[in-house]
Amino acid sequence: MKRIGETIRDIRESKKISQYAVAYSMGISQAAYSKIERGKTEAKASHLYLIADILNVSIYELLPPSSTNNGIDGRDYLLKSLGFLVFGELFLLC
Repeated sequence: MKRIGETIRDIRESKKISQYAVAYSMGISQAAYSKIERGKTEAKASHLYLIADILNVSIYELLPPSSTNNGIDGRDYLLKSLGFLVFGELFLLC
């Protein structure tokens, strides 16, 4: 199964966007961004939102399928990281 970093890299490369361009847009170094793609650093939820926006994809496209994370669906994985869901509305924990 692909990890989040591999998926991000594949999407970025398919759009012909450099690591430097994504990192610059995020306000981090290229080295820090490279670690996210290589899985050396776990991407923060806030980074995933920025990356999805920069790559012009849904954040759910960056997340693992349901067969990873002990059967947790990608959306559930994101919600566990970001906050909680009440009556279909996402509330972020700050």
